[in-house]
Amino acid sequence: YGTPIEERDAGTDYPLTGVDCVDVVVTDLAILRRRDGEWLLEEVAEGFTPDEIQALTDMDIKVAVAS
Repeated sequence: YGTPIEERDAGTDYPLTGVDCVDVVVTDLAILRRRDGEWLLEEVAEGFTPDEIQALTDMDIKVAVAS
């Protein structure tokens, strides 16, 4: 679950992305899509709830799936 990339030390081995160049984030727990400048939680992995996904991210997200 780690630290968000933008908060990691500048010496990270991970590639950093530019601002506003990503529209979809796919993880083993959820799919988030940016629409009209907001991040929407579109899919949640079986066994998790939207509230749990929100608690695990520092992103400001809106829930677009049923609980």
